[in-house]
Amino acid sequence: MKTQWMATTALIALSLPAGGYAQSTSKAAPSSEIQEIIVTAEKRSANVQDVPVALTVISGDEIAKIGGSNFTDLAKMAPSMTFQNGGNPAVSSISLRGIGTFAYGIGVESSVLVVVDDIALAQQSQALTDLVDIERVEVLRGPQSTLFGKSASAGVISITTKAPSNQFTAHAELKITDDDEQRYAASISGPISSTLAFRISGALNRYDGNVRNLFNNRMENGRKSDSIFAKLRWEPSDSFDATLSGHYNKTKTECCAVPFRSLSPQARLLRIPALTAAVFAPGIVASTSNVDAIADTLASPTSKDRGAALKMNWDVGDHTLTSITAINRYTFRDFAETDNSAVDILAILTGGALHGGVSQMGQYGTDSFSQEFRLASPDGPLKYVVGAYYSDNDLTRAFQRGPLIAVTNFNATSESKSAALFGQAEWEFLDRTSVIAGLRVNREEINYKFRNNINSEKFARFDDDTAVTGKFGLQHHASDDVMLFATYARGYKGQSYDLTSSFNAAIAALQPVKAEHSDSYEAGMKGTFLDRRLVFNVTAFATDYRNFQAQSLEPTLGGALRLDNVGSVRTRGVELEWIAKPSSQFTLSGGAAYVDATIKKYPRAQCYGGQTPAQGCVGGVQDLAGARLSNAPKWKANIVGDYSVDLPGLPFDANVSLGYTWQSAVQYQLSQDPTTIQKAYGIADFNIGIKERDNDRYSITLFARNLFNKHYATGLFNFQQLLGAESVQQYLPRDSSRYLGVNISVSY
Repeated sequence: MKTQWMATTALIALSLPAGGYAQSTSKAAPSSEIQEIIVTAEKRSANVQDVPVALTVISGDEIAKIGGSNFTDLAKMAPSMTFQNGGNPAVSSISLRGIGTFAYGIGVESSVLVVVDDIALAQQSQALTDLVDIERVEVLRGPQSTLFGKSASAGVISITTKAPSNQFTAHAELKITDDDEQRYAASISGPISSTLAFRISGALNRYDGNVRNLFNNRMENGRKSDSIFAKLRWEPSDSFDATLSGHYNKTKTECCAVPFRSLSPQARLLRIPALTAAVFAPGIVASTSNVDAIADTLASPTSKDRGAALKMNWDVGDHTLTSITAINRYTFRDFAETDNSAVDILAILTGGALHGGVSQMGQYGTDSFSQEFRLASPDGPLKYVVGAYYSDNDLTRAFQRGPLIAVTNFNATSESKSAALFGQAEWEFLDRTSVIAGLRVNREEINYKFRNNINSEKFARFDDDTAVTGKFGLQHHASDDVMLFATYARGYKGQSYDLTSSFNAAIAALQPVKAEHSDSYEAGMKGTFLDRRLVFNVTAFATDYRNFQAQSLEPTLGGALRLDNVGSVRTRGVELEWIAKPSSQFTLSGGAAYVDATIKKYPRAQCYGGQTPAQGCVGGVQDLAGARLSNAPKWKANIVGDYSVDLPGLPFDANVSLGYTWQSAVQYQLSQDPTTIQKAYGIADFNIGIKERDNDRYSITLFARNLFNKHYATGLFNFQQLLGAESVQQYLPRDSSRYLGVNISVSY
């Protein structure tokens, strides 16, 4: 019935009359040349082919073409970007070139900074929501601390949403899939007066989920997301403009049903002999294609994100002065049953005095304020941007787990105040050859308060740090169409506090965790060839990270895991990107990355469950020197072919596209557990649709995601410690199984 309804919807849409929309100026005929792409990767507008930074640009149209509506869809289009699912946004991680965040807690910074409309997000999890009204996404690879600050040691993902327009426009989209996802999105924009313009956009997303809970025969891991964005632009003169913006998002997730990929016959829940797999997982057939789980209680974590910003631009002589002020409030409430079963654990442990399962719950919140001033010079032989930045992030966390097993109850707060001066310049000291130099001085003050509500212990601390980061390089235009560059950059990730459930006096005495530093070397070429029919870019890189922040097992603390400066890691490799346009109707684009992300020093790493001394586990710890980082495939590539088909005599043309993303095997646990390796896999996506020829006033696209139904996971975890035998659970992404759908859009 679902597929039939979807097909009926598509047929109704296909019957839309061509004259049912307001007339507008006809668009130009398709060009066989590849158009320029303007980016703001270096906080000034420039052609992407002239920017000496390794970056991928993804347009809003490209996201829509693959049916993308979630942040994680970007990993399909950026070869060096990977995503690891931890069950909910708070414990999921984004990596670039194999570097991400390998520890969790409110006192730990992310390695990949997410920026939305020039505003840095305090929590990476804020980005893992619906993508609404997107103009473009820029994925900047490698340390970007000079211009973006202390949370950009591995890179930046910069999202730009659409601006208010001076002409009245309206757009609406409907997405329906055969596995019960419905998404409604709309935007409206236009002038209010000769100096005032607005834009309002929003989206509703409803998805039942892709895991069946055998306890109640419901689909789980779905979500409900509501988003609204508004912008008001005032431009009283040619020399000044101001944009006031606001946003609100609420996302509720039915989380987290985790199917078994493997389940040992010797597994016993909580190692209780009577609780065999037949008791705690009845009906479960473990396999890579398993989409069944069983749990009597599942979480419904809810996040709310709301904020406002004011961006102002003044023309000061031939310079541009920019001010960006932002406030934001983000909250996340979570609840999870940690035994992942339908067994009345408490009744068994208490002889019937208590009932239910072992659960954990809590909430955290972030209140953020930021202010940035920057001055940008005009283009010329010497061009530069200088600025000042201030941010104040207040974080709170309340958490409890129990009863009876691993009982925890604490409240914690952490505050980070950061102030910086920065600048970067390019000077063309020879014809076609420029030197690049940048510097940032960052002063940070951090503090925390921690209260253990079980034994009433309290801890508090204040720390500060000053860091200097920078960038130096050379850029040479070999011709009008070929640019070469070589750069060195210093990255920085600030001090951290290890505010987790194992926090005690011994761990408090070891705070703070020292700042992490990186040194990165890049060399690359960006070229446009064959009369602008081919764009080809290549970058080679090598980055060393010192005082790398990750979790380690500390024998002197009774075997507790703690955040520590574990040693050093190195990531190096080569990245390719290309766009080819043999004709005005056919485009072939893609990218590939070889990334060797290796641990150089990590002497006290946690052993994986069941690891023996012969396998390197001695005294509860192992030395991971020489091992690969988690969530870091050595090879990753994507390719998309897009073909437009003229349909003479009809008011619309057709479009067909086929995309394929492939990556090599990936280890999902830093402990190098051999059971948590996802084998190499490839995912194919297919689109076929029509679009109104003259004015793009309507389009209808039928799509298939994961066309060949290749099952894969974006997170694996071995529950051997809980079950006493090898038993691996898998976190399934949205497209872990094939699904079909239709996108319908109308524009005015």
